[in-house]
Amino acid sequence: QVLTTKYEAVAANPPYMGHKNMNNSLKIYINSNYPKSKSDLFAVFIEVVIEQCLSGGIFSIINQQNWMFLSSYEILRKSLLQKISVVSLAQLGNNIFEELSGEVVQSVMFVFKNDNSIENGVYFKLDKLQNKENGFFNKINRYNETLNRISLIPRKRFAFWVSDRLLSIFSNDNLAKKYNPKSGVLTGKDALFVRNWYEVIYSSIDNKSKNYLDMKQYNYKWAKITNGGKYRKWYGNLYNIVNLKNEGSDIKSLPNNNYRLRNPKYYHKKGINWTLFLSGNFSVRISDSDVVFGNGSRTFFPNEFDFNYLMGLFNTKVVSTILDIYNPTTNFVNEDIADIPLIYEKDTSQINKLVEFNISISRLDWDSRETSWDFETHPLLKAEQPTLQSSYQAWETQVTQEFYQLHANETELNRIFIDIYGLQDELTPEVKLKDITILQEELDTKAFGDTTEPVGALPIKQDVVMRQLISYLMGCLMGRYRLDKPGLHIAHPNPTSEEIVAYAYNNHTVAIDEDGIVPLMDSSCSFADNALIRLKFLLEVQWGNDKQMVETINFMEAALGKDLETFLVKDFWKDHCSRYQKRPIYWLFASPKGAFQVIAYMHRMNKYTIDKIRSKYLLVHIRNLENQLSALQADNASLNREQSKRMEKVRADLDECRAYDLLLKDVADQQIEFDLDEGVVVNYAKFAGVVVPIK
Repeated sequence: QVLTTKYEAVAANPPYMGHKNMNNSLKIYINSNYPKSKSDLFAVFIEVVIEQCLSGGIFSIINQQNWMFLSSYEILRKSLLQKISVVSLAQLGNNIFEELSGEVVQSVMFVFKNDNSIENGVYFKLDKLQNKENGFFNKINRYNETLNRISLIPRKRFAFWVSDRLLSIFSNDNLAKKYNPKSGVLTGKDALFVRNWYEVIYSSIDNKSKNYLDMKQYNYKWAKITNGGKYRKWYGNLYNIVNLKNEGSDIKSLPNNNYRLRNPKYYHKKGINWTLFLSGNFSVRISDSDVVFGNGSRTFFPNEFDFNYLMGLFNTKVVSTILDIYNPTTNFVNEDIADIPLIYEKDTSQINKLVEFNISISRLDWDSRETSWDFETHPLLKAEQPTLQSSYQAWETQVTQEFYQLHANETELNRIFIDIYGLQDELTPEVKLKDITILQEELDTKAFGDTTEPVGALPIKQDVVMRQLISYLMGCLMGRYRLDKPGLHIAHPNPTSEEIVAYAYNNHTVAIDEDGIVPLMDSSCSFADNALIRLKFLLEVQWGNDKQMVETINFMEAALGKDLETFLVKDFWKDHCSRYQKRPIYWLFASPKGAFQVIAYMHRMNKYTIDKIRSKYLLVHIRNLENQLSALQADNASLNREQSKRMEKVRADLDECRAYDLLLKDVADQQIEFDLDEGVVVNYAKFAGVVVPIK
């Protein structure tokens, strides 16, 4: 009786449940009876409450604000505009309920009348405020508007706060009139079909195709793909590859045919992409013609004349402000971007110049890291200075200039487009320093606060720069890179003798590790190829004689905040795992407490690698420990306290290594082989028990 009776007043706090979480019975019922609001139960209950309310009655609801903006509720909004009038509406945002923290649940509460008799409603915009109660009583957050204004906003979004000037902008043609955004490869199971590029054999990645037909012809297994990523402007977030062998036959073979290669004619076309699932502000980046685009990185494809203009526009406050009207969440779908109104300027020369510089600097920044597929060498070596300290200073001077020039360019682009769109009374062009997206690893952006003016010396984290340098030099030890040549050297199994032969550089002979296995232990170990010894040699090769070596090591250790040995033994591999997004290419074989540890270069491993680790390193280390223990025991009567502690430490290490040897021998006897295409996660797990877990 309660469910069938109509009431003069209805109040509700409906349940929240997305369509994908509904059972089949509920889905069928909702799809049949509430197709306008089926995406979530909170929206369905808006229709339910209207059904329960008499004509002219009042109903009040608190629920999620998504129905006000998302394109999936456009039909529901159109229906509401025909049926109801607003008494009051308060957009509350997040942190309304103690048990619902974070940004996911954004709330709204409203009172609607079930007819069109009220012309002006009262609206409150409180979503950006911490103290919502105080904001509610502040007139600056209060709006008296008609629903007719909402009807003028694309897709009838309930952006009640929009100014007359902004409202007038929507009369211009939108992006979709010329360049409708596209959705690309949707694998359905990225864990099966997507890798980070450095996991596989580099030569198996497509570097030839210029279009989809080329992909069919060359038939590489792996294609470079844009796939989203964190907040970054202009260029970057390029590290994924996708299995498109035989035109993506493996993806197409999944039972659900929603997983497919969408819009293939746009693959390998220069475009502008954004991250679908954002973790920060909205931004766009260039997609080069050597990549395809994935579901997480939606893309549109302007012609050459419009490209820089739109690239500049979409990285300005103008578009951010409009998107805040369209969709105050952090996920922007194709329709949101398609609805951006375009106002063109006749003279675009200045915009072109600024955008081209911004892309260039952002590309250089991205490619300065070894996790870029276009990485060549570490920037401190490119500086070509006689000492490490002078190399660092030269690099710091250069990137500081580039950072502030990029900041000035972005500010100027804001000013230009604010003028073009006539929003001088609503927006200012200033850009916060923390929103400049180069040097993302190297800068302590918290030190900037919200400042928009240059602060002089940048808050560079010197330890990060030194860690990057050490990572590159360790790659030189392994043969992944060479000091005398740019780019990758060995990124495949079974290198030839020519590939691992020593080479001349800076009047030194530089050896590449013969088996891609490097001990990572303290200086008490007996190995001549221990990482500490070999790394110091490379520093000497690059930056000079004995006197300079003292300065080099001192500078590096001061930047690291610890001595080099401690960093290599305790921190290097953790840093490596973080740098390579928990997909390490140097695998750490170590006893439980680290009494023995070596790293092996994944790309150079084979079924005999574990046996080499055991015979060439572990057993030798055990004998060394046995000799140390025997020597200490022989002098047991005369040992001081420190020597006695050392003896106990050697004895404990020896017990640990002997126990580890039993485990390692068992794995070595299995002669495990693996396919690099399966990725680090799958392959690393095959050595569980003798490798350090990835955390």
